Amino acid sequence: NYLYHNGSYKEVANDPEALLALERASENLARMYKGKFHVFELGNELNFQRIEVMAPEDYAKVCQAAYRGLKKGNPDCTVLSMGHSRPATDLFERYLAVPGGRPFDDASIHIYAAQGYPDTTEWEFMAKQTKEAIARSGYSNDDMKLWVTESGMNVHTSYGTDQQVENVLVRQFVLTECFNAVDKFIMYQLQTYETDPNNPEDWYGCLQGRGTKNANGARKRYLGVCNFIAMT
Repeated sequence: NYLYHNGSYKEVANDPEALLALERASENLARMYKGKFHVFELGNELNFQRIEVMAPEDYAKVCQAAYRGLKKGNPDCTVLSMGHSRPATDLFERYLAVPGGRPFDDASIHIYAAQGYPDTTEWEFMAKQTKEAIARSGYSNDDMKLWVTESGMNVHTSYGTDQQVENVLVRQFVLTECFNAVDKFIMYQLQTYETDPNNPEDWYGCLQGRGTKNANGARKRYLGVCNFIAMT
């Protein structure tokens, strides 16, 4: 809310009036979209440098206010944490230790696999580490589930082969199912459309969009995508 401290989280987190305004705005938002949207994610990659950097304790205060409002507006909605990118055990424990009430229902993370390395364990480690941090904070998996709300890999042909991309996607699904690595899995982008060749974020589709020329075709990956859709 730019009416308070120009939208600065750090300032808002320490201003009771601003937090109350955020709570009321969140309540109105949830009520307005009740029946249309039932899941709200509180932010994007709070531990990434492009997002304003501040202490997890301040993020928690802001999220607690938003959570209270969303639940007032729609008690049946699911509120997700600010998705974090890269492992952040200490951050999550500090986040959940702040007095003032629960800041979200379920935790969310963003994980991306390096194309060409189907045996990478980075994302599995991140999921395991986050679940352990949640458990140490006093929440069971039934109390607080773990969602992946962004995942994928760059599919431009200069980064690797169709087979390598396929290996990563199928392996993610198998490990998610077999080891219960996460509870919900959402891909960042379903199709690649090549709308901007210079924007790397236009190259994260699981499937090749119609008319694309420089993205891997991913014919075999249709099976992997269908598996993910069935799971969610």
